This record gives sequence, structure tokens and C-alpha cells, in this order.
Amino acid sequence: MSDGIALSTNLSELPYGLFHSLALSLESGSLWRLICNDSDDTVFCLSQSDIERFEKLNDPGAQYLRYLGNRGLTVEKLLKRLHTLAKFHGPIMDRPQLLLHRKFCPVIWSRKEQIRVSIVADGTQLKLECKANGFPVPRYEWRENGKIMACGSVATLVILRCPCTARNVFNCRVYNFIEDGQAYTEFYKANGKTSESELISDIVDLSNFVSAPNPNCQQCNLNDLDRIYNKLVNASATTPAAFGGDDGMLDTMDCTTAVTASDKVALIISNRTYFPNMSNLITPHCDAETLAEILQSLKFKTVTLGDLKLEEMKFIIKEYRKLLGEGVYAVFYFVGHGFEANGQCYLLPTDAPGHTYGPQHCISMDWVLSVFSDYNPALNLILLDICRKFLPSDLDLFTQYAEQYRKNAKVNRNTVYGYATSDLDLFTQYAEQYRKNAKVNRNTVYGYATSGGVGAYEIKGETNGVFMKYFKNRVLNQQPILNILNRVFRDIEKDKKVRDVQIPELRSNLTKPRSLYDPFVVDGHTNSFENHTIHWRLMHG
Repeated sequence: MSDGIALSTNLSELPYGLFHSLALSLESGSLWRLICNDSDDTVFCLSQSDIERFEKLNDPGAQYLRYLGNRGLTVEKLLKRLHTLAKFHGPIMDRPQLLLHRKFCPVIWSRKEQIRVSIVADGTQLKLECKANGFPVPRYEWRENGKIMACGSVATLVILRCPCTARNVFNCRVYNFIEDGQAYTEFYKANGKTSESELISDIVDLSNFVSAPNPNCQQCNLNDLDRIYNKLVNASATTPAAFGGDDGMLDTMDCTTAVTASDKVALIISNRTYFPNMSNLITPHCDAETLAEILQSLKFKTVTLGDLKLEEMKFIIKEYRKLLGEGVYAVFYFVGHGFEANGQCYLLPTDAPGHTYGPQHCISMDWVLSVFSDYNPALNLILLDICRKFLPSDLDLFTQYAEQYRKNAKVNRNTVYGYATSDLDLFTQYAEQYRKNAKVNRNTVYGYATSGGVGAYEIKGETNGVFMKYFKNRVLNQQPILNILNRVFRDIEKDKKVRDVQIPELRSNLTKPRSLYDPFVVDGHTNSFENHTIHWRLMHG
């Protein structure tokens, strides 16, 4: 430590400026909640009543620091706790440690085996795991044949197991650095101090993991088609009719090319802090983090944001649509407060008023779909983890609002929906205006955490809400997304605590067995893929 701050300093006795900055860092993403909930050391724990009391305050981070100080906790003990939690929660734990001037530690390998390879799923995939230590928390950059892969900063990479990938060259760059423009930047970069480091792993040899051709690999399928085609051509005595005609060949081609993605993108929004207008939620940020980690392991470019106001939600949704396009697999997930009116779901931003709110205070799914309407991804998965009770007090406002979207509605294919139809007749006119000139697009899937008129729930003591608790256990199965959602619904049905109060629903016009595991095939989409990558990075800027 420096600047006169000793490790033995009581947390409540920190200088005002440092105390204030540290408190704000604990409030970002409700970090203080992770510290007090996820602790084997009871000295950091809070009772449920204390948590609820702190949440109602304007400065929960400062109150928690004072609380810890009154328990005799020092800077050293907090640093140790943050360091331990960083092993599970990653870079989110960096900022408070940087503010307290923890020593910069260059990245080092955690084990002699830089990249560990293992066979996962049903033997059709390989998991490449790279592990390093350092402070700030190491970041990971995977490379395939020398090119950076768009899988995000993840320590684990999952790839198809087949002859094609066995011929490719994979390695990983591990690095950490001190960001510019931060309150702590000058301290770490003064007097020529080391403020960044990197390691480049050896190339991993996959030759010992070669398997038979993988049905999910585009190149393997094309090779099989070539062999079939050559056999058919060489069988001169066979007539075209015996081959099933042109339609049969087209069907074969369609089946092999249908299960690939030109890109994978996801927008994840978790709204948790609604106080004082409405009650706060508990698990949205954990739900969002859980889904983001899973999707990143499946090579999705993810954008994860929390506690957004109305204009912030509108802005990021409009930016997200720029990532959509032909052949893209897209996931939109919202978890937070919501409600339903006339079969239409509304998402509540954190600045929505607690009473008498109208359409102008909410995000309607009609509006979201209108934003997406000119884009036709190969899979458009929309997951809404919200209550679907009817909440607004002024139905007429919502009826009028709905009119503007349903006159020229465009419905995109390849989206999967899960929801229940509402019986609110007052919104019938709202719906009609969208359906008169509707353009229906395939490949849309809606997965709703619950049915119309009822709530979606959190269970006290659980890390995730009910829907994500079961979704996370199923989504890593290499199955079509419709199968995954149906299995999740059956799991919830078996849960005696919620089966009678939360009944998820599904709607889909998906025509092919799309899976979140489907591999990338960028050929023919190189420009759009690169543009998506650039825009995705800008969204993270």
C-alpha cells in the first residue's frame, strides 16, 4: 500500500476521497451483494433484513464499508476477500482492489500444461482450457490459425471434435493491463512501473483427438456430399429418378447447410434495482452473468448490461440490431420487472414510475420486434424472464400506444417464443393494426419464463431465478433449442415449489433444428462478420 494507507487501516477510517471511490465501486453491479452473500467468512455476511435495509439507501456501498469497519475489518482483509472472489467472478473484482493499490502482478501460467484438452458432451466436442494467474485478472484471446476468434475473453474454448478442427492450429494469448484514464492509473504507471504483461501459449496439438466426421461440421458434411455425389455420378447405369430427383438432392444439401451460423451475437439486459418506485429484485444480475458465461463458451459475442433506464434500453437495442443479419444466430435476454397487456409483453426500465405508468414509460415487445423487423437472422431467440401479470392502471393508454406498431408490422422468421395468450379484450384493436400488413419471417423463437397473467419467481437462497436455474443446466446439452426449452419447461414442472405458480410457455416458427452449438461458417459472410465484430467491440467501448 502507499499514500499513507496501511494494510491495517480500518475500512471506516479511510480518507474521504478513497472511501467514496471505493464505496461507488462496490455499488457498481451491486458488487457489495456478491461480497456479503458469497462468503464462507461470516464476518462479511449480512442478514436478509440488513440487505433489504441497505438496498433502500442511496449509498449502500458506503453503508456496507462502515458496517465492515465497525466489525473491525481492515484493508488487508477486504483485499484478501476480493482476491478470493475474483477466482469465481473475474474482472468485476478488480476495480476496488486497484483503488486500494494492490500490487500489479504480471500474468503467469497456473500449471505446466498451458492448454488442457478434454473431450466433452457426447464425444463430439473438445474443451480447450487455458489457466493463468495475475492481477488485474488475466484476459484471454483465443486464436485459430493465427486469427483472433470472436469468442470473448474466456478461459475455456469449446470446439467441434472432427478431422477438420484437428488440422487447425489453436493457441491463446493471456494478458493483463492497467486501464488509462482511471483514478488509479497514475499510481500504477508512475516512474516506469510495469503496468501490462502478456503470455502466448504454445500451439496445442489436437492430432490425438481426431474423430470420425462430425455431423455438425460444415466441412465434414461437404466432404460427405462430395463422396456421395461421386458415387452417384460414377453409377452410370442409375437413372436420375433413382436419385430422388433434383428435389432430393436439394433436401440433402439443405439439411447439411442449415445447422451453421455466420455469426453469433447476444444482448443480455438485467434490471434489478427499481427502488424507490418498485421493489428491487435479487437474482437478475446473477442470471445475466450465468447466461453470458454460457454463451461466450459457445462463441457468442455478448453484450451484458444491467440496471438500464428507458432511454438506455432503447439505445442499446437499436445498437444491437446492427449485429443482426443473414445467417446470424441472435439471442435477446431480458430479466427484470415486466407485465403483459393484450398478449403483449412490456419490459420495465429502472426509472419507470411505480404507479400509473403508461406505454411511454416501458419497452414493448412490439417496439423491439419493429426495430428488428428488417433483419432476418437464421435464429432469433428471445428469452423474457419477467412476470406477465397485468399491471398498468390505464388500459386506454396502452391501447392507443399499440396502434402505431401494428399497422405495418413485420414478423421475422427463426424466432422462438414462449408465452401465454392474454384474455384482455381491450387490447384487441392494438393487435389488429400490426396484423393487417404483417410480414412474417421464420426462425424466431420466444421463450417466456412464465405464462400470461402470472408471475416469474426467485427462490430465497437461490443464486438464480427459477427459469435460469433450470435453463443453465440444459443449454449446454448439444440439442436443438426447441428441445432444450421443452426440457427446461419439464424441469420446472417437476419443481414442487413453483410448478403451480410459474408455467413457462413457448412459441416458435423455427423450421430447422437450430442449436446454440452450431458451428461458425464465415465463408460468404466475411465482410458482415468483420463489421459485426467491429461494432460489437464499439458497444463494449
